[in-house]
Amino acid sequence: MKSRSDGLRSVVRMAAGFLEFSREDSARLEEIRYELAKIGTNVNQIALAANRGRAAMVRAQWASVEELRRSLPL
Repeated sequence: MKSRSDGLRSVVRMAAGFLEFSREDSARLEEIRYELAKIGTNVNQIALAANRGRAAMVRAQWASVEELRRSLPL
């Protein structure tokens, strides 16, 4: 901590459930958040294509999925 105020602020934040990160850690976490957002966008695009019947892999495997669903107990 650079000062007593920084130390006290950190203790109060931790007691309230807040996490304190260094600038480097915060920057890395922001990079990870950005990458996860991009992955989420890609997953949503795949789901949209699958739901519209535009994903060849899904079309090819849909019969197997339906067969499996029918075989499961209600």
